[in-house]
Amino acid sequence: MAGNSRILDDVSYIEIPSYTKAQKTALRARQGTLIYDTTAQKLSIKTEDADVIASWELVTSVNDA
Repeated sequence: MAGNSRILDDVSYIEIPSYTKAQKTALRARQGTLIYDTTAQKLSIKTEDADVIASWELVTSVNDA
């Protein structure tokens, strides 16, 4: 892609929508929706289309140390 080789050079971040746990619980979202849970201070992903609290999973990391 001549001329477009630097297309990502100007992109330094993406903005993820932020919600509290209460707002997230009330959110009607599709499976695969990614948000930042400000209560847990973690990313959260919608794992089911069902409108239940348990359909959200927090993204956690493992410390390699």
